[in-house]
Amino acid sequence: MKNITRIILFTGLISTNLIAYAQNTELKGNVKGLGNTDVTFYYTQNGQQKADKVKAIEGKFNWTAPMTKMERVMVMFPRRGIYFFAESGKMAINGSMDSLDHLKITGTKVQAEFNVYNEQLQDFMAKDTTGSGIKTLAGNSENYARDRINKAKKRKFDDQYIQKQPESMVSLYMLKDRAVIGSYDDVLSGYDKLGSTPKLTPEGMELTKRLEILKRKRIGEQVMDFTLPNLVGKTVNVSDFKGQYVLIDFWASWCSPCRAENPNIVKAYHAYKEQKFNVIGITIDENLDKWRQAVKEDGTPWTQLADLKDPVKSVADYYGILGVPSSLLIDPNGKIIAIDVRGESLKKKLTELFGAPKI
Repeated sequence: MKNITRIILFTGLISTNLIAYAQNTELKGNVKGLGNTDVTFYYTQNGQQKADKVKAIEGKFNWTAPMTKMERVMVMFPRRGIYFFAESGKMAINGSMDSLDHLKITGTKVQAEFNVYNEQLQDFMAKDTTGSGIKTLAGNSENYARDRINKAKKRKFDDQYIQKQPESMVSLYMLKDRAVIGSYDDVLSGYDKLGSTPKLTPEGMELTKRLEILKRKRIGEQVMDFTLPNLVGKTVNVSDFKGQYVLIDFWASWCSPCRAENPNIVKAYHAYKEQKFNVIGITIDENLDKWRQAVKEDGTPWTQLADLKDPVKSVADYYGILGVPSSLLIDPNGKIIAIDVRGESLKKKLTELFGAPKI
């Protein structure tokens, strides 16, 4: 009897080890031109963010990690990162540092679908000639317009893909990416096409919660009644600006695109300040001394406030601001009339409201 018990316990131990082993991702990489350097894998495990650093030798590297369910992983190479879908089992990454967008990543069902998606997207982008006349523009305006057109083209393709593949995890992750900086209506249009299976996954429930937050800055919504400290620590309430059009600009001293945009906002401020246009800057800086220095360097004459990430009072958290620059434009009654307007889009919106600038 004791021998039988030992056999059962031993068999159970083997089964447990086999299950644990089977729930690992084992990835082998071979990337020409990578050389001898570190490669880092970023992923989530039991709700915690993980970062595994492995050493590449002559472009070859191995990565093993527990993977009880499908996860989207980012592998960070020296110049940039690439996303892929990992599941338990064996995977491979092959390619060249000269063409990271064309790495061959194999080994999982979802990744195989993602590979097909990427091939179809590239084909769609090449065939869609929208914006071919953009060469008449110059400098930053050309780059801005081309970027806007490419994003619109990708969104069009993604909408078609979600319509055809509503139960796909690739479709879900497309929407999760869109929800980082997209508008409520833009994300909702895709979410309504999504099937019930991906919506019930943990990632799908995260997207549902994200939508609830994005709804707070939907066009027509009333702005949050917030109070924050200014440069000298005096509290300022958004209601103090009632009767004015106000651009609420979320930014930070360390954010290069924010600092690059400040001259455009300064120009707009001086052009329309006599027509009841104002600006409120809200920093997400943790180092307030660097924030004050940036305000001085950039010469921003409007009210500057500090969002100190209070779990109750944080304006950035309330609106789900995951990256800066970001902005809300509100009307004299405090209703949101535009989001994330900057550069050419800010100029266009202000011209609609006030006419061409007089200076």
